[in-house]
Amino acid sequence: HGKNKDGEEIDTIICDYDLFPLQRVIEIEQTEDNEAKKQRGERQVWRAIMPRSGAQDFTLDAAALYDRRMFTSAIANQGIYPASGNLPYLQEYMVSYIAELQRLSDAAEQHSHLGWTQEMDRFILPDHTLHTDGRVTSTVLSKGARTSSASIRKHGSRAAQIAAMGFYNHPAYLPHQFLILSALAAPIFYATTHHGAIVNATGETGASKSTAIYTAASIWGMPELYTINGTSSGATNRGRDERLTTYANLPVCVDEITKMEHKEAHNMAMGVTQPGHRIRLKQNGDEQPTSTNYRATIMLTTANTSLHAVLSTDNAAGTAGSMRVVEVLCDKALVHEKWQADNHMMVIKDNYGYIGPEFMAFVVKHQDAVKNRVIKVMRDIDAEGSIESGERFWGAVIAVALVAGEIGRSVGLVPYDVSAIRAWATERLLPTMRGI
Repeated sequence: HGKNKDGEEIDTIICDYDLFPLQRVIEIEQTEDNEAKKQRGERQVWRAIMPRSGAQDFTLDAAALYDRRMFTSAIANQGIYPASGNLPYLQEYMVSYIAELQRLSDAAEQHSHLGWTQEMDRFILPDHTLHTDGRVTSTVLSKGARTSSASIRKHGSRAAQIAAMGFYNHPAYLPHQFLILSALAAPIFYATTHHGAIVNATGETGASKSTAIYTAASIWGMPELYTINGTSSGATNRGRDERLTTYANLPVCVDEITKMEHKEAHNMAMGVTQPGHRIRLKQNGDEQPTSTNYRATIMLTTANTSLHAVLSTDNAAGTAGSMRVVEVLCDKALVHEKWQADNHMMVIKDNYGYIGPEFMAFVVKHQDAVKNRVIKVMRDIDAEGSIESGERFWGAVIAVALVAGEIGRSVGLVPYDVSAIRAWATERLLPTMRGI
């Protein structure tokens, strides 16, 4: 609004469509004492109502609002083309709007990882964040985290996905049930005080190993895209490690590691149990900021051969790696015909991503009780299975899988008989691994 050269009041349109901010987003860096936080930068999420495509959201760095060249480039890249003479007015409008938004609401924190925050008061999922006080808020992820977590989403029917878990509800499928519950249990693995372990499903071709790991992955998202290709033509070592860093407390699924070299298998087994993330340096030699949370999760793998055998062929270091692996032998159950297995795969491809977030809604709400239950069951398993200190990862994985099964069954997410899985784990699984 202003006046023309004749002094008449006029309104000038500086943008032909609605343009307004949705959210201020700040990047947070933990200080060295791990108690205070400091702000690394700010950006805003804006929405433009485009004439033909409708609502379009984009992110704008705060600095661009005060730099004409950055501002022009940023909005032009979003298909926003104001008249050049109106650019100063558009900048002024956007700055004023952000100032008002700053007055009315707090900025959202941007996260570079999923899972628990360092304070353990929130659990981050791609589309929402669960708070221990019962609140559910929107999630803002970094670009890298958004890319890595693109397969973590819901699709189809909740009821159909829960019904699909019944495919393995048969005594012959106890190893497969354990694999599935391990994927559900990954976010509560932190309660064991360990930072990671591997559950490897092994056995001959046709034992439903890949189908089981896809079923496990479907708990959290798109089964085939959530699962990493473990062959030499699949994900690189660094790519797999980056996924592990981003998922943090969600399970990482790797299908088909049969031909993995001993050195790579050892690095994978030892690396998954470490709390920290890969350290990167800037061009000037300074260390780049990284995730401030501690990683704690379970990696699920499949192979036609024994990962224990691969890890134990070399030396004591290989044996140390094998003690971080719970190896599940899957036999041909002959419960279903091929067409039934094919139909199951079609069902989980169309219905996925409901069980995991619903399970976590319960866990976050009852965090202390869940943690105490994990500790109690782990102590019981250690006693029942005569777990020695070198076998501590085995007892920890069994405990969280059982607790996840208890919770999942109690809230109607999985149908498995936890007592049968517990008996199988102590009477069959542990003796078999000790034999290897």
